[in-house]
Amino acid sequence: MTALTITAPVAATTTATTTTTPQPVTVATDNQSVNVLISWEPMEIEPGEDTDFTLEFQDPSSGESISHVNYNFEITDQNGGTVQSMTDLHTHSGSDEQTVTFDTEGSFNLIATIIGIGLNPPFDTTQSGTAQTVITVGQQLAGATEGGTTGGNATTAGTGGNQTDLRMNLEQARMALQNNDTQGAMMYLDMVLSALGGNATTTAGAGATNATAALGGVTTGDGATGAEGGAEGGEGEG
Repeated sequence: MTALTITAPVAATTTATTTTTPQPVTVATDNQSVNVLISWEPMEIEPGEDTDFTLEFQDPSSGESISHVNYNFEITDQNGGTVQSMTDLHTHSGSDEQTVTFDTEGSFNLIATIIGIGLNPPFDTTQSGTAQTVITVGQQLAGATEGGTTGGNATTAGTGGNQTDLRMNLEQARMALQNNDTQGAMMYLDMVLSALGGNATTTAGAGATNATAALGGVTTGDGATGAEGGAEGGEGEG
């Protein structure tokens, strides 16, 4: 008598791709007189954990560091509420570091306002201005991959995550443009385009053939597209 072995179904699992911002982020002041290079550690900012922000002040034309920068550093939420505010800061070398701890997830504005250049007042205000960018805390860009159950219906992963994540990234891109942060806006738009352009992979358990939805038809495991299959079917009937 042959023993029958039954394999338990594979549980569906979902993984999310964490979004990290390329660093450093270069933001020009509103009058284009100074470039502020902003980076942070850890790269994935989480609520309740210290985040070290590094700010480097550079001359836009030469790329050289600007010494003796006097500035204010501020973090605000999307409603304009102050999360952290430090005033009358000074960097001798043109590079400075500030530590911030966020209490909640969400999108926040990092604002660096250059008061003037020099060791003692009155400062040189020819390079004064404000630079700001959007910082994302504890949020992920959903790119879920779901495994189907053996013997069951095929499960198709949602291409690019849900609408909430897409809307969030579009909103951040809009805010970045309002803040003259072109690089930040492009980053969030790239996230949206990447999500919308992702392939939807259908998995029907172990050993199943993947079907990838793409422009121009559906590509099956043997490489033939749905459009080509239809054409071949028409020729066969003829």
